[in-house]
Amino acid sequence: MTNKTLLYAERDLADLDHKGGFYAKHVSAMTGEDLHSKSAIAAELAHRDYMIEQLLARVHEQQKVINEFYS
Repeated sequence: MTNKTLLYAERDLADLDHKGGFYAKHVSAMTGEDLHSKSAIAAELAHRDYMIEQLLARVHEQQKVINEFYS
């Protein structure tokens, strides 16, 4: 196997559910919405990555404003 950075890691499913039902919520939604193919799941993950990137950009913008205010 080559040395490459993996995008996905083993996750503690029980811990994710303990922290807010995150795993069970997604399994239930994917089943209920017939989201079974890898392509459909990857499209949803891509959309969420995009949304997270947008939110992080806003956080960084706001942090700059805060830093400038206190400088």
